[in-house]
Amino acid sequence: MLNNRPDHFIWNTEIVCTFISDNILIPNIYSISVGMEPNTANTDEIDLGFKKLKHFIQDYLQNSIFLNTESDLVKPLSKLDTNLVLFPDEPFDYLVAAILYRKFSVITDKYFTIGFITIDSSVGDHVQYTLTVDCEVEIDLGGDKWWNKDNVNTGTDDHTSWEDLNLKDAPRFSPKVVKGGKSDK
Repeated sequence: MLNNRPDHFIWNTEIVCTFISDNILIPNIYSISVGMEPNTANTDEIDLGFKKLKHFIQDYLQNSIFLNTESDLVKPLSKLDTNLVLFPDEPFDYLVAAILYRKFSVITDKYFTIGFITIDSSVGDHVQYTLTVDCEVEIDLGGDKWWNKDNVNTGTDDHTSWEDLNLKDAPRFSPKVVKGGKSDK
């Protein structure tokens, strides 16, 4: 450890979701491991980056519906309170891993580097897919897509900001005014 901060850390989590393939609803459980290396010695900033990542996973991926953007079900399902996560193709495990790696990296870019992400799923027979900083992904993930933006959008045009969620970057210098000073005695 340097400066009372970890050199790297790994976070393991799970999400339960439903994905739709060829109009079939398939319940699924994803196990996700994320390896992170802090970009700063400021533990408050590291904590904020981790809170953003955790919030995105727990509130926008957990219990969501994964489906292809081109699915006829997007419009009717968008009326539900359940979050939709839209993919450019059928949401197979490698595509999910590649898109989540990109999204997680964009969300945490100011705070730490995502060294790797490993994903496996119950439907995918727990075959693990690991992507690292050096991986060449064979899928075009460029463009103005939700996975390239530092927000909570998952393709449904959710305009919720980190400020709305009280997860905004703290100012670097924030002096506090303390009562006191000159005394009449």
